[in-house]
Amino acid sequence: MLVCSALTAFSQRIPEKPASAEYYLKLLESSKDSIYQQILGTFDAYLAKSPDDFDVMINRCEVINKAFYDSYEEYNPNYEQFEGCLAELSEKFPFQLEVLLYKANQEWGESKLKTLDEAIDLAKVDGLRYKEDLRWKLYRERSLHYSYEDMYSRVITDAREAMSLNDTLDISKVLADAYANRGMPEKALEVLLEFKDREGTGWELSQKGDLFLKLNEPTHALDIYLRAQQDTSYTWFDKSSIAKAFVENGRAEEARPLYKTEAEGEYASLGAKIDLFMFDLKYGRADSLKASYDQMVAEDFWHDPLGKYRLQMFLKAPGLAWSFDDLLRVLLLWIILALCMLIPYVWVLPVFSLGVLLSLRDVYTNPAMSDGDLSSSGFFQASY
Repeated sequence: MLVCSALTAFSQRIPEKPASAEYYLKLLESSKDSIYQQILGTFDAYLAKSPDDFDVMINRCEVINKAFYDSYEEYNPNYEQFEGCLAELSEKFPFQLEVLLYKANQEWGESKLKTLDEAIDLAKVDGLRYKEDLRWKLYRERSLHYSYEDMYSRVITDAREAMSLNDTLDISKVLADAYANRGMPEKALEVLLEFKDREGTGWELSQKGDLFLKLNEPTHALDIYLRAQQDTSYTWFDKSSIAKAFVENGRAEEARPLYKTEAEGEYASLGAKIDLFMFDLKYGRADSLKASYDQMVAEDFWHDPLGKYRLQMFLKAPGLAWSFDDLLRVLLLWIILALCMLIPYVWVLPVFSLGVLLSLRDVYTNPAMSDGDLSSSGFFQASY
């Protein structure tokens, strides 16, 4: 009933100028096929009367781009239609900064960089200085592109320029990461501290926390992580990093639940299970240490094939019970060590024996050889 009333209102009151792409995409969440063509018809009717309205044409392309896009499969069944819309837009407005920015956001690699370079050059032209509010977006996009390409000196230049044009812009993580990768940790830390109190999404804040941790600043890292967790819409936190921050701040008791959660998840990696074991090895009780070790090796014997971790457990808690697999792992380690000790003999003895046999053959095939000749031939020296 609600969808029907929305459609009725939509069909009866078509605005003179179409709304934004976000408005129509929100409407399409309720019913796609029944109104998708109506929406495009609204755009087409307006553009037939106002063909120079590039902003409306950008919104039309964005509706085509996202209306049926499957983010899980990364597939748009209307991709060819979107390509046609983008090509028409680019051909009709080749020198419009908004169009070039939108086009760049749909491109990758060298094509993206070429479009951004062209747009930035245009933005510097005197007659286009009124477009200065767009320049920071162009520099931001180019700095992000350079960061993907690991071109850190160019990241620094463009990120600085973008932030100077827009004092509310926060791309400090990108800039600080570039400084860190250029071997300038002091500058990286300076940038992060300057923008530390800025608001952001859980993902953005956790990225800053990761970099603080990388720069050996666990106190700042933990503060950022705790703020990031207030964003309930974001749940993909790297709990191991947060746990590490707790440990390095002397709050180990608060770290174990995070390591445990990571190690017991449905898609828990071996690395997460090793992290939990190593934490228990250093900070945990004997029973928790045994439990985390058993969990680590439960799936596969070869997660600790030579008993290295089991021997570390023995040094911390000698009284823990040994399983048959535990004994087998340590036995395998001793066998390998014994083989390593035998390798020199396995290699030297055949060569030595071959030398002896060759010398004896010379004695038997040449009876005229005297003891002196035998001695001078090196036989007895070889024997010693």
